[in-house]
Amino acid sequence: CDLVLGLWKHGSVEQKRFLLESLISLIDVLPSVGQNCKEFLQTMKLMVSSETRFDQFFERVSLKTSELICKGLNHMVCHPNSSLYAILHRCLEVDGYYLESEPCLICNNIEVPFSLSKLEQLQAESKFTDRCQLIKLVSPQLIQRFSVNLSEVRRLKLVKSIILYYNTKQVADVTELRGKWNLWKKAGTIELATDQLEGHLDLAIPIIATNIQIEFADFHAQSSSSSQRMLCPRCNRPVTDRHGVCRYCRENAFQCRLCRNINYENLDAFLCNECGYCKHARFDYTLYSKTSLSVEPIMDEDDKAKAVLTMERESENAYKAYQDIQSCKRALEVLFMPQLNEGENVTVKKQPALSDGNILNLNQIGNLAAIANLAGQSVGGAVFAGVNKQIQSAAVIYFKDAKFAFQSMCNSMEMLAAVRKKLTLFLSRSSNFNNPTTFPAMSLISRKQDRSCYGCASSFVLFAIGLIDKLSEKDQCRKIFQERLIHDLINSAMHIGNASLKSEARRIICLLIKDDEALTLSVLSSIQHKIDLCLSHHRALDLESALMDDMSLLMDSCQLMDDCWEVKYRKVMEILFASVDKAADVTGVAQAVILPALRILVGICDNFQEREGEEDQPPTNDLGLPAVTYAQWHSGEATYSSWKEMAREQKRAIELQRKYGYRWLSLLHGRQRSDLLSRKWVTQLLLNSCSQAVRALSSTLLLSVVRHDNFRSIVLLELLSGLLREAAAGGGQSAELFALFSKLLQDDSRKMYLAAKGFIPSLCALISKEVERIRLLEVSCSADISEGLVLKHLLEVLVSHLEVPVIRNRFKMTDNLLSEMLDNFLHVQSLIVQKTKLTDDCAQLLLSTFMSISSESEADQKRFCLACVSAL
Repeated sequence: CDLVLGLWKHGSVEQKRFLLESLISLIDVLPSVGQNCKEFLQTMKLMVSSETRFDQFFERVSLKTSELICKGLNHMVCHPNSSLYAILHRCLEVDGYYLESEPCLICNNIEVPFSLSKLEQLQAESKFTDRCQLIKLVSPQLIQRFSVNLSEVRRLKLVKSIILYYNTKQVADVTELRGKWNLWKKAGTIELATDQLEGHLDLAIPIIATNIQIEFADFHAQSSSSSQRMLCPRCNRPVTDRHGVCRYCRENAFQCRLCRNINYENLDAFLCNECGYCKHARFDYTLYSKTSLSVEPIMDEDDKAKAVLTMERESENAYKAYQDIQSCKRALEVLFMPQLNEGENVTVKKQPALSDGNILNLNQIGNLAAIANLAGQSVGGAVFAGVNKQIQSAAVIYFKDAKFAFQSMCNSMEMLAAVRKKLTLFLSRSSNFNNPTTFPAMSLISRKQDRSCYGCASSFVLFAIGLIDKLSEKDQCRKIFQERLIHDLINSAMHIGNASLKSEARRIICLLIKDDEALTLSVLSSIQHKIDLCLSHHRALDLESALMDDMSLLMDSCQLMDDCWEVKYRKVMEILFASVDKAADVTGVAQAVILPALRILVGICDNFQEREGEEDQPPTNDLGLPAVTYAQWHSGEATYSSWKEMAREQKRAIELQRKYGYRWLSLLHGRQRSDLLSRKWVTQLLLNSCSQAVRALSSTLLLSVVRHDNFRSIVLLELLSGLLREAAAGGGQSAELFALFSKLLQDDSRKMYLAAKGFIPSLCALISKEVERIRLLEVSCSADISEGLVLKHLLEVLVSHLEVPVIRNRFKMTDNLLSEMLDNFLHVQSLIVQKTKLTDDCAQLLLSTFMSISSESEADQKRFCLACVSAL
């Protein structure tokens, strides 16, 4: 990629044209290479420039990319496993597609990193000579580093050099390679000093080895003072007999201490030729390697016979893995689609323990209940507590059994492809064929490479969508994508695949509709039509699953600031009010439609407040009223541009109104009531019984709307004061309404405004009604721990009003209010069955209020005593 970009940067115009032509010719094969197309498409993205001389080439790239993306999306939609993958994506974090009947060597060819491994873990068989160790590995290894560690060193015979040999010969027994030095290749030598306990052999080019041989080639010269003495392996006493027989216990000193073998050919051997024991030191070997699936070239008929045996073995393994994958697929279908299993009479046997590596069998799984029983088992020692049994079983089947079977099948198929290729080359040499690709095996390999699987299609679409981001900067390319691609992105890419693909699809859709009012209206109208259709059948649909992607697109489009913001906001308001009118009390509608719409509106208000201090706002009337009503804006009769013109024209008149004190007079008499703050939708949202999140966001939204508008604040305050009766009936669902009401009452002038309109008597009547309701519950045998919550909220509102001296004096002068509250206090204090922490708080709140009222003057004390007598 860097080379291509360098040629593009420093090349001439003709060279750049040739380079573009060459790259364009390769675009058609990108879907078949899956994730390997990432670097190619990133290179193309970096080559898109602002120069107009290459626009025709980039238009061709846009046409080809659009066509291939549409084909890839169609392939994903029509794939046999697409429905299963869609279900798995919703409930699991899918990291691969393991239900494919034809494994893709591209998707499964994940770059495995090198890792450190003990040689004992990798060896399948080992043999020994007096100075060599021959090891057959369990699988071919790509080795980058070989290390040896020495311990328990006896300084009688010290190793000076260790040579590592390797080959890729497939043998049944590693003994066949003993003494055949022509079959071995030298990898390198490790030189050790006399006091060195560790050595390494770093290979500049990693080697592929099926068998390795470690030779102790040379030793340090022994000094005269370290002449070797023989010790008896049994009694550990010096042996002086030249035949090695101990005179104390009659054991032979030349025998191996581990296996008692005697090497008569070399009595002074460094290693035991039977078990490999070394009496001079202990050697531990470490390989920095990873598994390789390479195949040795076929040179003769013997190699050919071994290759045929390998093909038979791997074909059998691949077929077994294929059967296991089909079993897992069938199990998942029964798990998520139990109707497919109706009518089948399958005997359910005892389930195997999946943690032991057993693969599910169709004969062992007959129905949903049988699969659900698997959920109690552990996977890797972890027990899924509190997780749905279907999800537990799906995770076990997919991530353990299906993944293991799929990877096994992919490894077998990769090995088969490599063996077939080597065998075909051998047959072509021996049969005098000049064109090896005419062999069936080679054509089979080519066809497999051209096939596009679900994973390849998904990867290509994801990376190709990223190229659209840069190409859409050119007007003609943007038009191509708008005409040919956007509908496929909306109808397909936004609803299939993983979360990354869906997110990228939404981002590109928002990019393509940016500043295009007609296209924006078309996209949002299609979303609104789908939402209306779902609202009409909300009781028969899972709205959250059906509308999640569409509402996410609506949210993303509204976060993008462009010239079409009015169109987007109108649609959001239409969707919100339509859902509130039709089914605000349905949980599915509240969660799937109302909640996302409220989040959009709250985000809009937050963004406006952030920019408010950064930008110069257009001139407004400064009276707290919009220049146009919501009905006018929603119908399109008035727009933002017309509002700005109106604001400029009224600026002089507004200044005069403020100068002569008409502001308050206009608020009271000359202004129409805001049509946006409708009692119906405010009530249905603030007192929504389905979702606490809806109530909280509604409160936040209303507070943002009226924050800098005194007139709207008073309108909302009046509206909320009229909703206190419904709030009291709503119980614990009214906490958000009372919290909003308290925030609006922080200004004493607003408390006085409500008190002047007769709010205090109506509030006391509500308190008395709530106390009476609680008192009547005393005859019941049930108690609610949250009883008294509404009463506490009402009392807090009353106490906040009484903090204003004028209101407190009027409250004291009204005899019936004080005696009524005293009566309520006595009723709350006498509760037994319904006594809770909240009712105790209410009694304490009333008592502290009475104490503060009666302690101001002697007249207040007399008035309070009369009220107490009246209450008694």
